[in-house]
Amino acid sequence: ALPNYAQEAVEVAPATQDPATEAESALAPALKEIIANVPKLMDRKWKSNMTFNLDQGEDGSGKITVGLKYQDTKHFTADITFDMSQGEETMKGTANILADGEFLYLNGDLPAEMTQGMPLPVKIKMSLFDTMIASAGGPPEEGAEQGDLKSTLEEGLKEAFAGTSFKEEGTTETARLYVFENEDLKGWITFGTKIWLPTGMEMKGDGNV
Repeated sequence: ALPNYAQEAVEVAPATQDPATEAESALAPALKEIIANVPKLMDRKWKSNMTFNLDQGEDGSGKITVGLKYQDTKHFTADITFDMSQGEETMKGTANILADGEFLYLNGDLPAEMTQGMPLPVKIKMSLFDTMIASAGGPPEEGAEQGDLKSTLEEGLKEAFAGTSFKEEGTTETARLYVFENEDLKGWITFGTKIWLPTGMEMKGDGNV
C-alpha cells in the first residue's frame, strides 16, 4: 500500500479556499469536543484491540482486526489481519508494523496487488514516514509549516465530519456516547470517560454498514 500512498500524496491539488476555516465553521459543538481531545491520545501510552466489520449486502463484506501498542509517535506496533470479499473476489492477508524511533518496519503476508511486487519485509526511515503522513493533509499554506501527525489527524476529522450533526446522548459513567448524521450516513460512536479512546462505533450509509 505504501507505494500507492506515496504516489497519491503528491497529487493532492491545492485548495481554492481555506479548508480549515470552512470546516471549522461547519463543526457541531460536540464534534469540536471530540477533535479537541482525541488527538491528545498521541501524548499518552496505551494499547487497544479493534475489530472492524463491513457489510455491503450482496456486493461484499469484510473483517479487519488491529492490535495496537502505542508509546509515542515514534514507537509503536500494529498487528493487522484482514479478510475482504467483493463479489467472487477475495483478499486476505496480515501485516505487522514496528516503529523503533528511527525506522518503520513492515512485514506480513500481503496480496501482490497491495505490495506491487515489493518484497517484504521493508524498512523505511521514520522521517520519510512523517513526510508521507503530513502530505496526507495536502500542501501547507504559503509560509506555513507542514503539519505533523497530530495536526493531520485534527484536520482529517474536521474535513471528514464537517456538516455532520453530532449530539451527545446516553452517556454513562464509563462511556461517552455520540450520535451523528448527515445526508450520506448516520451512526454512533463511544469513547471511554477516563481516556478518549474509541470503544465502539457504527456507521450506516448507502446500504453499507
